Amino acid sequence: MESIVKKMILVGVKKGLSSKEIKRIKVLNVTAYVALIHAIFFLYFDYYTNSLDQAKLITLILEGIFFGSIIYLQRLGYFKFSRILFTVTVFSNLFFHCNYAFKGYYGEYQYLVIPLFSLFFFDKRYIHYGLLILSIIAFYVPNYYLNIYPEQYFGYLNVLFLFAGIFLIINFFKNVNERNEKKLAKQLLKNQQMKQILDVKNKELQSLNNFQNHFFVNIAHEMGTPITLIKGQAGLLAKKMDRRKEHFPEIHKLNYQIDKLEGLLYNIRDIAKMEAETLVLDKKNISVNQIAQKGFLEFQPLFEEKGINLSLSLFHRDLMVEADVIYLERVLSNVLSNAFKYTEKGGQVDIKVNMEDSLVSLIVTDNGIGVPLDELTSIFERFYQSHNHINKANGSGIGLAFVQEIIKLHGGKVKAYPNTPNGLVVQMDFNKVNPIQNIPEPLEVVTLPLKKSPTIKDKTILLVEDNTEMRYYLKTILNEYTIIESSNGNEALAVLNNNTPIDAIITDFMMPEMDGEEFVKILKEKGDRLPIIMITARLDVKSKLKMLRLGVDDYLNKPFMEEELLLRLNNCIRNYTSAQQYRKKTDTTEPLDQENKLVIESKALVLKNIHNAYFGVAQLSDELKVSERTLHRNLKKETGLSPIQFIRELKLLHVREIVENNKFTSLQELALSVGLSNGIYLNQLYKERFGRAIQDD
Repeated sequence: MESIVKKMILVGVKKGLSSKEIKRIKVLNVTAYVALIHAIFFLYFDYYTNSLDQAKLITLILEGIFFGSIIYLQRLGYFKFSRILFTVTVFSNLFFHCNYAFKGYYGEYQYLVIPLFSLFFFDKRYIHYGLLILSIIAFYVPNYYLNIYPEQYFGYLNVLFLFAGIFLIINFFKNVNERNEKKLAKQLLKNQQMKQILDVKNKELQSLNNFQNHFFVNIAHEMGTPITLIKGQAGLLAKKMDRRKEHFPEIHKLNYQIDKLEGLLYNIRDIAKMEAETLVLDKKNISVNQIAQKGFLEFQPLFEEKGINLSLSLFHRDLMVEADVIYLERVLSNVLSNAFKYTEKGGQVDIKVNMEDSLVSLIVTDNGIGVPLDELTSIFERFYQSHNHINKANGSGIGLAFVQEIIKLHGGKVKAYPNTPNGLVVQMDFNKVNPIQNIPEPLEVVTLPLKKSPTIKDKTILLVEDNTEMRYYLKTILNEYTIIESSNGNEALAVLNNNTPIDAIITDFMMPEMDGEEFVKILKEKGDRLPIIMITARLDVKSKLKMLRLGVDDYLNKPFMEEELLLRLNNCIRNYTSAQQYRKKTDTTEPLDQENKLVIESKALVLKNIHNAYFGVAQLSDELKVSERTLHRNLKKETGLSPIQFIRELKLLHVREIVENNKFTSLQELALSVGLSNGIYLNQLYKERFGRAIQDD
């Protein structure tokens, strides 16, 4: 109903008309509709009250016709003619009603509406005053000839003053309103012009900011490879000089500078991830005291070398927050690096852990050069640098910006305020969490539709896990396999020593009596080739490298997806079965050590050329100085993989390491890092191999 009324009022309104013209059209439409309703109402009213004579019938019908015509003319766009017709119709209608159809009802006072409508519908003054005079004449003159009212009714000039007074008052306010509207229109035009200028400037600033961001990110990508090479060569140099390292303090300084540069590159890449909303935090309950201690121990030698006293004040008990430990450590590292940079020799820097209400605070205080009050909020803006003598020489302006954005992602806040009498205080606040004591955390698992293989029903899995609930959960996932359970490495070895047929082993890393590490070592020393998947909650790089050096076929981090475990297990069994079948088929008598040596050398060469898009089977066999047939036979026998599959497997394992450490900004970057040109194809291969995509499509 509301939309119908709105359409009726807007009859004739078109694009391009001024706001003043639109107002006139709408008012005339409303007035015409009211007049139509008036005519229809009195037709029925006078008819039912038996007061409808011929004169009334004619006037009411003509009223309906003329006001209907006005609406139609408005629809056609004849706006001025419609207003003239409206004025003539109203005057004629009033004249006929007052003097013939409804005489004696004092309707003459309605003549006042004619000059008032004129003020709204017309712009010419002579029309306004002409209609005012005509209305006054129409009020007075007809009575002298028709004797409708007593003579004394017109004996005074009160109606003249009434008409003129009301007209002049309305005209005054109308003129004031028009002047104000013109001023407002001018101001709106200025505002629009200013907005356009600001939009242009904003686009220029945004473009400049994007260029600056892309420039830094591109530089970071370009520098990634040489920094990796420098770091690797420095590591080799440190190993060669290990026995005499006290004579070469430069090695330590070199490694520190490399780490510092590498941290800067990580910051830039992570900021790019934040903009693309691809940065994923691995949040867990962690101790802020431990984070502070680690930062203190890491930076203490550096501060001592510069002659700055670094102190640590921990809270009297452990305070837990939900955070990504890697990113929180980098946040503290950035703040401490900032304090180190702006504090002179002989200065003081304090690390403090505190709690107020439910907020846990990590506070770094220095007595360095400080920051002016008007710049305290700006120092957290990207690429902003405070104006001082140190920043003239160096600085990127992204350290504290990175700190603020990471803390925001953790649901916390960071603020800076002056230290008295000089220096700066950076306070990072987090929401405290209360860890549940003596209750194991539920395993977070995403359940997806499982892709069952028709060939797994006759396979037997040795499950080595000390946690009863975890064993039960794994058995539920592996319900189509035959499961043999062991609670530690000793029990698992006993099962294997009984010559029980086993197709694969799934083992935990940390267990009592004999852990997963020792268990796998014993198996490898015996020359056992069974595929092994290790499940662990330890996500640090050192632990991952340790597992890979043990020779496990794959490892899985907790929490994991069911499909991920099934897919990886199926891959391991398939490769192991393929290798077994190939060994039986070829019935080779080549020494085992020689075969293993070729696999080890192949792996080293593939990893060395991991970025090379043109390094394939032919190049690998040339480097090894063996034929492609010999290479195929040995790789298939040892790994169950063809040379092409072997190279692809190593590339995917390399990609997994990058993904798990959040050291990439895009699929395309990942693809290029392993010599592939298509990021979408890499994502597909990764999902097929590890059971989960790098990024959702």
